Amino acid sequence: MIVWARSLPLAADAHVVRPTHEHRLSHVAASLIGIGLAGGLAGLLALPSDHGAPCDAQPGEAKIAPTSGHTGLEGSYELTVVSQGPQLAGKHAVGRLWLWQSSPADSSPKTGKHAAPGDTVGHPYFGATTLDFWELTTRRQEDEAAARARVDPIYPQVLFSVRGWPPGEYTTWKELTIWIESIGNLRDGSMGLDGAGFVLDVVRLREDGFDGRWGPAGIVQTDTGYFCATRRKGRQ
Repeated sequence: MIVWARSLPLAADAHVVRPTHEHRLSHVAASLIGIGLAGGLAGLLALPSDHGAPCDAQPGEAKIAPTSGHTGLEGSYELTVVSQGPQLAGKHAVGRLWLWQSSPADSSPKTGKHAAPGDTVGHPYFGATTLDFWELTTRRQEDEAAARARVDPIYPQVLFSVRGWPPGEYTTWKELTIWIESIGNLRDGSMGLDGAGFVLDVVRLREDGFDGRWGPAGIVQTDTGYFCATRRKGRQ
């Protein structure tokens, strides 16, 4: 909006200061910096519509095929999560998800305990994420090395689980789930039930990632929705 100001007559002894060439350059520079900052702020406030794979809601009855493979999924992913309510309906967030291959030799730096015998069959991967599922925001900015350093492989932030029948063959049914900050994220043979946390139910595998639905992992109610994870090639 342009505001027009009425010109006032100058007093006879008024001293008029005319801008020098340096002043004009300083004004132009300040204007350009202001435009740049405004553009940067607009970029920060814009929704990340150009980031992450397009996510489509998966039907509630959709299940992954028993013959679907789950090897070779370790790596870095861009994780897009969309809420369908009830609290944050329509909100989405984009962050990182890392999955690392589990090993029988894994041990906890806190307790010294090792993975239970046979654990890697049901838990082929553990990992980390930068997303806060409670608020659907990005909790931290970190690279893979920093994420790996903070995660306990026996009590991880993220735990990938494989279940099915018959065990190891999965010809009748199969379930791939990713547990986020759940009380059941235990690889030492103990068991945790109920509590809080989130679970991602993988129902479709893609060449560059996987999709599915998400919701509460225990008795503490949370939003529900859908997600997609796309592999980040050549980047952490």
